[in-house]
Amino acid sequence: MRARKQDEDIPDTSGVYQIRCKRNGKIYVGSAVNLWTWNHDADRAFQ
Repeated sequence: MRARKQDEDIPDTSGVYQIRCKRNGKIYVGSAVNLWTWNHDADRAFQ
């Protein structure tokens, strides 16, 4: 299992990300105005 990136590796800029479902292989591609903020919000949402 690959670990999530460390906070210092995530840029404080806009960008594109992907989420892959391990069960069925489907991929969700999204974008965020601020990747660092999105990452922290997603951590809380997916717990």
